[in-house]
Amino acid sequence: MVLAHHRDDQAETLMLNLLRGAGVGGAAAMPRVRPFPGGPGLKVLRPLLDVSREEIEACARQEGLAWIEDESNVDTRFSRNYLRHRIFPLLRERFPGCDAVMARAASHFAESQYLLQELARDDSRGAARDGRIVVSQLAKMDGARARNLLRYVLRCEGITLPDSTRLYEIVRQVCDAASDSHLRFDLGEKILHRYRGEVWLIPHYDTLTDMEWRGEAVLKWGNAVLRFREMVGEGVSREKLARNRVRVATRRGGERYRPQDGRPRRELKKLLQEHTVPPWERDRLPLLWCGNELVWVPGIGIDCAWRCAPDETGIIPEYQSVER
Repeated sequence: MVLAHHRDDQAETLMLNLLRGAGVGGAAAMPRVRPFPGGPGLKVLRPLLDVSREEIEACARQEGLAWIEDESNVDTRFSRNYLRHRIFPLLRERFPGCDAVMARAASHFAESQYLLQELARDDSRGAARDGRIVVSQLAKMDGARARNLLRYVLRCEGITLPDSTRLYEIVRQVCDAASDSHLRFDLGEKILHRYRGEVWLIPHYDTLTDMEWRGEAVLKWGNAVLRFREMVGEGVSREKLARNRVRVATRRGGERYRPQDGRPRRELKKLLQEHTVPPWERDRLPLLWCGNELVWVPGIGIDCAWRCAPDETGIIPEYQSVER
């Protein structure tokens, strides 16, 4: 896609972004080339950023071309129009050629932004593990460099950047919190968690509703899938499941069950902690119930009272969680 933004537009965009308190990225204004949203391999091009509106209009007149002026372009209630019709005429009077100077400044900021991204890319190689930032590595950096890395990671994830004050506070809390702390920051598109010494970016999940299981091979569970396989001598006793209503439900709190023979019943909350199930997943796990008894928990197993005998048909539940 090719757009006709010109040098005057670039100067206006720079001014607007500065007035909003933008950083180096905002001061870079409009890039000449950027990826087209939702179109792999496609680009958005702005080849006229070095050409003024006056030059474009002169060329159009010379070629006998007509154009349509959007009447809203003169409405100074809009900030861009206010700058265009009230502020820039005064600037040009006092600083001739200011449009070109400001557009050139935007290109300098764009170079600086590129270098900051390259620095963040290098930092991410040493500070990231399995796509997550390692807090101990982030804490070794000075504040500006740590914030630059987090901005880079958030951009890569398509997350709208928080303002500088909030970003500063997020980095401070993430780096200063106790090693066993779990912090949570809602960033709009995703939620940032500090958990077990790493920074996780987790999407907002669909709301889950408890459901009855009537023998289906597959149940959709939010963004995930719950499968049921039959096998002799393994899994949950089909005979026992047939005695009462079977349902899949989320955790409510206070659940207890016994995954091991010869051991007492235990709190599910503590079992989930011991199995290092992340907090944001604990309340989304599909728990299998028969009547009022908890039968199976993903990742932990079957209550020993519900396991099938060696010659009995069993049901093996399998939970395929959404990819993080």
